[in-house]
Amino acid sequence: ASSDPDSYGRLTTYLVDQEPLPAGPYRVATQAESEQLISREITLQDNEESGTDVLFGDMQIVPVADGLVYVRPFYVAIDGITEYRFVIVSNENRATFAATMSDALADLFPGLDLVLPERSDTEETTSESDVPASDDGSSTNDASIDPAKPTTDEPTLTVPDSPDERATTAELLLQAESLFAEAEQLLRDGDLGGYQETIVRAEAFVQAALESLTSDG
Repeated sequence: ASSDPDSYGRLTTYLVDQEPLPAGPYRVATQAESEQLISREITLQDNEESGTDVLFGDMQIVPVADGLVYVRPFYVAIDGITEYRFVIVSNENRATFAATMSDALADLFPGLDLVLPERSDTEETTSESDVPASDDGSSTNDASIDPAKPTTDEPTLTVPDSPDERATTAELLLQAESLFAEAEQLLRDGDLGGYQETIVRAEAFVQAALESLTSDG
């Protein structure tokens, strides 16, 4: 089902004409969870003593080249708070996980060059050292500088409402990762509706990024 606002709810059916047929979602999920590193991480995070539980998001299925790529978010819940931790990506009989989609895809497809662009839309700020000093050595800038406040702003990324068809794979992945981070903050703030809406948007960008791999190839 599409998450794009222009085609929300539209169902897409994939016809697979190859032998042997690729594994279905249930088998892919089971195989991924049995991978040594993934299984160990699940065991560490799903801990009764620490009160943490592992939760999985909806599996996304995207055709890439002659196969299918399966994407499944990995969450950890503690004290009623759910946090995004990893993403599990599977293709054929291989599965890997990482904190970001770009890292997971790079691990799953060796040689894949996904260099994410620098985050933009930062405000330019002027540090005290950049302000010319007067003859007595004092700064000529009238604004006082509070040492308790940072002199530079954290980078921010403007994400459109839906994926841009002209965006590159790397840009789409960067936007998806930004949305996952935003969703986690909304969850911590107790905004469950905003959290769910942002997760749906993030998954749409992930799917668009994977689809762009096919068109780029």
